[in-house]
Parts: sequence; structure tokens; C-alpha cells
Amino acid sequence: MFASCMKNGNPIGYPCPHFAAIKAAVEKKLRADTKIIDWTH
Repeated sequence: MFASCMKNGNPIGYPCPHFAAIKAAVEKKLRADTKIIDWTH
């Protein structure tokens, strides 16, 4: 699970510029049936 602030930049308005790469690396390491949640609330 990733915090929504990484993807959306809340509350400071600046998303993580590496979010897509981090998410892709995690997805590559996990099993295909593992669900990735890229928001927390």
C-alpha cells in the first residue's frame, strides 16, 4: 500500500517524482496475484 500523498502530492501539492518507478519496482518483485493499492484514504 502506498500513501496517497506520494501519488497526488497532498497536502503540499508536490507528488513524488519517483512514484511510478517505485511502484513498478514493487510490482515487479511481487506475485502477479498481489493487489497494489496506490491510495490510503
